[in-house]
Amino acid sequence: MAKLADADVGGFIARLFPGASEAALEAITKFHLWGFAFDDEIERMAVDRLTDAVDAHGDLMRVLDAPRSTVQVASPYGKAFRDISDAFRDLATPAVWRRWIDSSRAFALGVVWDAHTTTTGPFPAPTT
Repeated sequence: MAKLADADVGGFIARLFPGASEAALEAITKFHLWGFAFDDEIERMAVDRLTDAVDAHGDLMRVLDAPRSTVQVASPYGKAFRDISDAFRDLATPAVWRRWIDSSRAFALGVVWDAHTTTTGPFPAPTT
């Protein structure tokens, strides 16, 4: 925890978004911290449980598509993602919220693709 406190992620986010509200800074900071932890978990999971890693990302997308869904209720990552998503939804305009959903979906697909290619073989050549 000392290393996390020393990293001062909140201070870094505040420097990136100097005009942001305290609520926005808190949500963005939580999202970045969640993202680093979840990414590490997914990478470990994908090594021998690729299907579980894919399912975890699918569940997160379900949280965005159906916020009151019971999907991921027991998962600490899912619960945290739901809380962060709720905060973003409250802060964002409908257009920004839709863009965030779309970018989250693209990110999830990229992570799943990376996990798949990591476990099944080399990346395809750019010319294929």
